[in-house]
Amino acid sequence: MTVETLAKEHNWNMPTVCPICGAKLDITENDKGKITDLYCTNPHCKSRYIGRINKWTNTIGAKEFGEKRIEDLIDKEIIKDIPDLYKMDLNKIAAIDGYGEKSAQNFKKELDSHNRITLSQFIAGFNIPGIGEKVIDKIVDNFGFKTFEDLSSVKSPEYLVCDGVGIKTADKIWEGIQSLIEEMTETLKYVQVYVEEKKTGGLAGMSFCFTGALNTMKRAEAEKLVVDHGGEVKSGVSKGLTYLVTNTPDSGSSKNVKAAQLGTTLITEEQFLALING
Repeated sequence: MTVETLAKEHNWNMPTVCPICGAKLDITENDKGKITDLYCTNPHCKSRYIGRINKWTNTIGAKEFGEKRIEDLIDKEIIKDIPDLYKMDLNKIAAIDGYGEKSAQNFKKELDSHNRITLSQFIAGFNIPGIGEKVIDKIVDNFGFKTFEDLSSVKSPEYLVCDGVGIKTADKIWEGIQSLIEEMTETLKYVQVYVEEKKTGGLAGMSFCFTGALNTMKRAEAEKLVVDHGGEVKSGVSKGLTYLVTNTPDSGSSKNVKAAQLGTTLITEEQFLALING
């Protein structure tokens, strides 16, 4: 779907060209056809550089850098891409009105204190449209990637498809990495990337899918409990799923029916919490 088609279908008065560089705008859709981003197609547009660097500093938690400050540093030709953050000339920054030596030192201190990040943060930080940490986590967990080189060296997007990550999303990740590989490789000179070890616990070897409303917690909280206790969260019902957690096992929903067909055990929220509590 194009921006023009989207605007026409919904009778929306929305821009079709970038207000900064005038290039065409495009949209990003996920595997379910949901629109996730509106972005400029010009890879050299200032808005793309600002957005990518801003996403990076937000992802690693470098709070000294806001969007306006990043734009100012770009306009003053101090930085242009993510590796430039780590190569900034502190003397040039100190000489700029409104900054000074203290600001320059704070920038360096902030970056130095956030130079150890997970592989998922590293990929997500490059602002590939529609790609966040959770998506990369699923790929890393499923395929056991340990380094950026492991992930970036896959031959085609098909090798990134797994539960919760369809071919559209895999295409975005693969193409995004290929287009940014030089910048990513350069950034690796300044940050340490690691993969979090899977937690072990009472739910190790078990997988869970949640459907319907829960009574005592939000679904995100329940999914976190699974991960914290060594289990795995699935987005849908498929072969090999250990438990489908539902408070309406007799509802006849599509997930309940599929679970019954596959022989997946249905448990209630109360039974799920009993597993957690031993």
